[in-house]
Amino acid sequence: MEIYHIILAVCTGIYLILCAWWDLKDRMIYTFPCMMLTGLWVGYCIMVGEVEPKVLLAYIVLFSVFYITFALTKAWGGGDSDLLLLFGAVYLAQMKGGFSLLDISSQCISIAIILVIAALVGFVEAKLKGEKLEKDSAIAIAPGYAVVISFFMIGGFM
Repeated sequence: MEIYHIILAVCTGIYLILCAWWDLKDRMIYTFPCMMLTGLWVGYCIMVGEVEPKVLLAYIVLFSVFYITFALTKAWGGGDSDLLLLFGAVYLAQMKGGFSLLDISSQCISIAIILVIAALVGFVEAKLKGEKLEKDSAIAIAPGYAVVISFFMIGGFM
């Protein structure tokens, strides 16, 4: 299983680098590879069997509700919501056993870090373009996801 984890992490890393670039360049995220990787990470969780089945099911339902909510309210772009699913699947693959308050806290902090990184990237991008960053400005969130998801993938090898 370890080689499958490594191959999956490398493919995900390559996608995240490209995704961050696409989001910065064109504000566009190709979602098909993201959904494929999400499915592969969930499949990996099922094959490894370190997460209790009821926790796995609850986790999938919870993140699906988040995804549907964000899609219906258009709070985020579609690609951003897809990256949230990928984030959840990678985090799930790093969990061992049950789902604790520590896991919930870690994910909330991680999402906050994603948003802070996105805001910093947006600020730098606005300065480089000579624009003013407004509260409704479109910013690239994929670089934040790339950093945090990579951190979890690397942490999975330790």
